[in-house]
Amino acid sequence: MKIPFSGHFSYICCIDKFLLQQQERGQTFGLVESIKFLMAEFENVRLDTLEYHDTHTISRGTGIVQVLVMCDEVFCVSDLATGKVYQGYNDGKVRSVPHVVRLEVDMSYTISETVSFDEMGSFRIVDWDDLLEGNIWYL
Repeated sequence: MKIPFSGHFSYICCIDKFLLQQQERGQTFGLVESIKFLMAEFENVRLDTLEYHDTHTISRGTGIVQVLVMCDEVFCVSDLATGKVYQGYNDGKVRSVPHVVRLEVDMSYTISETVSFDEMGSFRIVDWDDLLEGNIWYL
């Protein structure tokens, strides 16, 4: 059994390869050359996730979901000794606040005459309100 595809790591490797190519040449690529190089590398990553069989193909990938969660909250960060408010409000009012949660899941599916999901891992939280700066390679 293969390890589920981690696109984030694979795409970072593409960027590293791109930077190394420029360094070896001693010059930076132009815009068109950069796009061609990166698109070819991204296609190689995609093709590496395919496993070919006589009657079907198995592909592995990472599903990304962003969820907007509306919360009613009372939020205040203050110094107990001085009463100084550092964050939020000290009025005790309930406010409706949006939060964005980014989730990822590894999965594999079979492509033949139809597409069927074979394996699906558990969703994991990879970011909350961009505090971890998300998984920027998928944006």
